[in-house]
Amino acid sequence: RFTIYYHGKPPEDPSGWGGFTFSGSYAFNMGVGFEVDPHVYGRAWFPCLDVFTDKSYYDFHVKTSGTSKAHCNGALVSVDSVANGSRIYNWHLDHPIPTYLAGMAVGDYTTHYYTSYGIPVEIAAVGNDGQNIITTMAKLDTAVRVFQEYYGPYPWNKIGYTTVPFNAGAMEHATNIHIGRLFMDGSLDFETLWAHELSHMWWGDLVTCSSQEDMWLNEGFASYNENLFTEAAYGKTAYKNIVRKNHRAVIQFCHVKDGSYLSLNAVPFQYTYSTTVYDKGSDIAHTLRAYLGDSLYKIGCKHYMNSLAYGNASSSDFRDKLTEATGVDMTEFFEGWVFSPGFPHFSLDSFKLTPIPFNSWKVDIYTSQKGLGNSHIFKMPIKISFYNGANVTEVHSFLIDSLTNHFSIEVQIPPSMLAMDREEEMSDAIVDYEQKIKTSGTIVFPETNCSLILDQVPADSVLVRVEHHFMAPDTLDLPQGITKISDYHYWSINGSWNASFVAKAKFTYDGSLSTTVGYQDNTFITGSENYLRLLYRPDRGSNWQLVEDFTLNKGNSASDKKGNMQVDTLRKGEYCFGWSETALSVKPGPVAKPSFGLYPNPCFNELKLDFAKIEHRKNWTISVLDTQGRIIQQQIIYPHQTFIKLDVSQLKPGSYLVSGKELGGETKLSERFVKE
Repeated sequence: RFTIYYHGKPPEDPSGWGGFTFSGSYAFNMGVGFEVDPHVYGRAWFPCLDVFTDKSYYDFHVKTSGTSKAHCNGALVSVDSVANGSRIYNWHLDHPIPTYLAGMAVGDYTTHYYTSYGIPVEIAAVGNDGQNIITTMAKLDTAVRVFQEYYGPYPWNKIGYTTVPFNAGAMEHATNIHIGRLFMDGSLDFETLWAHELSHMWWGDLVTCSSQEDMWLNEGFASYNENLFTEAAYGKTAYKNIVRKNHRAVIQFCHVKDGSYLSLNAVPFQYTYSTTVYDKGSDIAHTLRAYLGDSLYKIGCKHYMNSLAYGNASSSDFRDKLTEATGVDMTEFFEGWVFSPGFPHFSLDSFKLTPIPFNSWKVDIYTSQKGLGNSHIFKMPIKISFYNGANVTEVHSFLIDSLTNHFSIEVQIPPSMLAMDREEEMSDAIVDYEQKIKTSGTIVFPETNCSLILDQVPADSVLVRVEHHFMAPDTLDLPQGITKISDYHYWSINGSWNASFVAKAKFTYDGSLSTTVGYQDNTFITGSENYLRLLYRPDRGSNWQLVEDFTLNKGNSASDKKGNMQVDTLRKGEYCFGWSETALSVKPGPVAKPSFGLYPNPCFNELKLDFAKIEHRKNWTISVLDTQGRIIQQQIIYPHQTFIKLDVSQLKPGSYLVSGKELGGETKLSERFVKE
C-alpha cells in the first residue's frame, strides 16, 4: 500500500474541454481531455495509471469551507467538522471505475433527493436551480424505465447530477454526472443531453471501451440512446424523425467533418470525439437494433453488460457477446457496418409482375448495391414492401449479398408500388420519406431536399415516396448538350396515384461549404448556375432526358451554388442535376407539354387514358404500337372526349407505346405502358 502526497493547481485541457476547473465558488473536474493522449484525464487532479482499462475503487475526502459542499461518486459516508468552520466530505464508491469517471464538484449546493423506480436520485444545484432541474428532467422515469428494459438493471447505488458552470456539455462520471447549469434551465430543450449521460451508466461506465479507438461503444450508443429515450417519451414517429435527421447529417457531412470516410473502430486520435464516433455510431446502433429485432437486441445487449460488467470491451468483444447471446453470427454485420468505412447503397432497380393461376402474381425483383466510401460487399437482409394502393401491404425480407440480385416471389396482392426499407431501419446511403397527401400547398419531405407544390386538393389521398440517394447516379447516355451529371446524388420518386394527381416539385441544390445544409454539388457546380439543367428518366434502365418544364430558381446570386429547380409536372422515376454546354440566356419558365394520363401501368385487360389536360379542337388518332413500331390498335377521339378505355386483353405481355396526333398532323405525344 502506498500513500502519495502531492499539491499544486490541476490543469485544464488546452482545448477548453476537460481537466480540472476553478470558477468563482466552484471547483470541479471533467474527466476527459480532447487534446491529451490518451484522452482519459484523471491525472489532471490525482496520481494514477491513466488508461481506460485500469479500474479502481474510490474513497474521497474533500475539505471545504463556508457553505460549500462536495459531491463525488458513490455514497456520502460522513461529513466531519474541522477547525475554522471547515468540513470534510467523505464519499465511497463500491464498484471499480477507470480514472476518467472519477468525479468531484464543490459549490454552494443544495441537494435534492427523490427516487426513480426505487433508485435513489440526488440532484446537486445552486440557488433556485433545483426546481428548474426537476422540470427539465420531468421524464427521468421514462429514461430509467427504457434503459433498464433494454440494458438491464441500473448498476450503481444512485443516479446523480451535479450542475457546474460549464457551457460545453456534460460528463458521465459514474453516479455523479457533471452537467452545465445552462442545460438545466427548466425547459425540455436539453432533455436528450441528460438522457445521453444517464445511458452512459451502462455504455461506458458499466462496460468501458478498451481503448479510445473504440470510443463509439461509449459515445455512439449513448447518442443512440437519446433516440431510444425519445421513442419511449414521444412515440415512434418522433423516433423516426430524429433518426432520419441524424442519418441525413451523417451521410452528408460525416466524411467532410472527419476528413474522410472512417470505420467506427480504430478511429484516429484526432477523431476520438468526432461525428463518426457520435453520430455515425448512433446511426449504426439504430441499424443493429433493426437487424437483430427488438427482442434479440435486448438479449444481446444485456448479455454484453452482464458478462463484462465493470470491465472493458473492444468492438470485437461486443460482436462476440452479441453472437453468444442471440445465436446470430454477427461477423458479417460487423465486417460491413463497423470495421469498414463508409456506407452501402442498396437500390431496387425494377420489378415485373406476371399473373399466375388462382389469383396470385409472380413478382420478379431486381436489386443492386454500391459502396459510398467503401468497397465491401454487404450481405444484408432487407425488407421490401408490396403496396397495392388500397392501404394493403405485404412485407417480405430478401438477402442482398452481391452487386446485383434477382428475386422471385408469389404474392396475393398485385402491387402498384414496391419500396425497399420502408420503415427506415437501415442506415445505407439513402434518405427517404413518404406521406399521404390530402391537402394543397407546399408539402415538405423532410431531410430529402425535395418538396411538392399542389395547386388543388387531390380528389383522393395519394401516396408519394421520395428517396434521396447520396450516390452518383448511373450515367448511361447523356442528352445532347449535357456534359456531366451530378457526382453526388439523385432522387427517386415513387408512389400510388393516377392521372388526376398533378403536382409540382422542387429539388434543392446547395454547393456551399456550410456543414449544416451545404456541400451537395460543391464539386459539380463549377461556374454559373445558369449551366444547370434538370434531368429525368422513368426507370433505371432508361437514358437520362432533359426536363423541359422546369424553372431554375437561383435566388439572388448565380454563383453562390444555392437554389432549386422546380418541375411543373412531377412523374414517377428518377431526377438528377445535369451540366449544360451553354448557359440559359433567360430564366426558363414552364413549357407547355401536352400529356395524357395512362393507368393502370402495368395493366392486364384494360388501359385507361385521361385527356383532361389536352386542348384539342380537332379529332385525334390514338395508336398503340409495339416495340418494332408496328401499329396494333387505333382509335379516334373527338374534341369533347376527355377519357377513353382501351381493350388490351388480346395483347401479348410486353412493352407498348401509346401515341396521339391530330388527324393529318404529326405525333404530338406518346407514353409507354406494360401489358402483363
